[in-house]
Amino acid sequence: GRRALAGLLVAAGREDALDAQTARYAALARAPRTPRASSVGRLFDAIAALTGVATESRFEGEAALRLEALAAPGAAPYPMPYVAGALDWGPMLEAILADRDAARVASRLHATLARAIREVALREGARRVALAGGCFANARLAEDARALLSAEGVEVLLPARVPPGDGGLALGQAWVAAHAARG
Repeated sequence: GRRALAGLLVAAGREDALDAQTARYAALARAPRTPRASSVGRLFDAIAALTGVATESRFEGEAALRLEALAAPGAAPYPMPYVAGALDWGPMLEAILADRDAARVASRLHATLARAIREVALREGARRVALAGGCFANARLAEDARALLSAEGVEVLLPARVPPGDGGLALGQAWVAAHAARG
């Protein structure tokens, strides 16, 4: 959590928001060969650390689970404009830094991500969207995104028999390998 938060704050140019415990990871985030993360899971880790919901995780997805448990439906999303073909998460981060109330942040974060998924799908002209990846084990995020997309007439595909994260990825890799071997 704290490492993801340090990376997020360094990338946003907001090192002033680092607390003493998180600041020790800032040097790693600034290092030129440090890999950058773009996953929603790391965003959940960072926001959970920022709000004190989970500063360290004992298992993958713990921070996201804690935020999901706090999130109430119907919250107003944070600003996250779509600029030059990409989502700008800077305004969202600034709003979260000003707020930090864990339950409100959790609710608004989920609403923001769902709206961002809708925004990208509509801008890309998608008529069908598959919601896959570990972040869609989060029922609040999956349901909010499904509802927004469906309201726009976009068909939403959600995993039914295979988990949305690494388990489904592993199964897909096994399927590809088995079919490639047949030739």
